[in-house]
Amino acid sequence: KVWLNAGSSLEYPDRFSEANRTVNLIGEAYFEVHSDTNSPFLVSTPSITVKATGTRFNVMAYKDYPTPTVTLVEGKVAVLKSVNDEKDNLIASLRPQQHMKYNISTRQVIINNEDTYKYIAWKDGKLVFRNDLLTDVARKIGLQYNVDIEVIGDQIKQYRYRATFENESLSELLRLLKIS
Repeated sequence: KVWLNAGSSLEYPDRFSEANRTVNLIGEAYFEVHSDTNSPFLVSTPSITVKATGTRFNVMAYKDYPTPTVTLVEGKVAVLKSVNDEKDNLIASLRPQQHMKYNISTRQVIINNEDTYKYIAWKDGKLVFRNDLLTDVARKIGLQYNVDIEVIGDQIKQYRYRATFENESLSELLRLLKIS
């Protein structure tokens, strides 16, 4: 099963090969994959590939976004550099309740053990922020509502935000942000 977030696209073949089940993702998607160790499930993005044999996980890799993320809810996944990169292909192996952020240009990997719901709440129609920088909040809102939001001022960019929004209109959500 696959849930696609706003502004995302997923390509898949009419029939998977026997060797693997490969899909191509640009954007963000949440996957529930049945276990098949003989035919791993591969999510290929422009910058990373996620390999799973049976699991629930989220991949965020929007085009031109420098830090793709992988969030593992259940099971086990391996995160690999894009298929074109032959050497040192493995970036990380994740365990349940881990969130990984990969900086493409610096190749820095950050893995956090935490409640992963805030990263997958979008599939339930919610935006969940837990101590997130206002710049990250603005980016996530922009992706969800297909708008560009610019945060002006260095001091306000460092502001941390904690909130949960469910089915609010963009104007209501911005009004609530303004109040805080």
